[in-house]
Amino acid sequence: MVETYERARHSLETAIRLDPNSGVAHAWLGWVHTAYDWDWPAAAVEVNEALRFSPRDAIVLNCAARLSEALVTGTKRSASYIPRSRETRSIQGQTIFSPGFTRGREDWPEAEATGA
Repeated sequence: MVETYERARHSLETAIRLDPNSGVAHAWLGWVHTAYDWDWPAAAVEVNEALRFSPRDAIVLNCAARLSEALVTGTKRSASYIPRSRETRSIQGQTIFSPGFTRGREDWPEAEATGA
């Protein structure tokens, strides 16, 4: 897994050098900082850039929700990104993470069972 995240980081940093305004590249780099590095300040910088460049992109909104959840800033804040990501997901044809995340941690078993 280490090699996978390091390759992803390298690819995302290259993508950002080529297109510094790519919200999706910033969002995924923020995800690497969140899930792999546990570097919350670096993740916040990347996710904020992603939101600035692509505020309606489903991937960006989901990465923002994941970071918010990781920072334990409250499920209300992270959950606020989910409906917006669902709206844009259908437009963009993207599948985003697991159904359990869209309902909050306490609802994971129910969400997985219902596909919510």
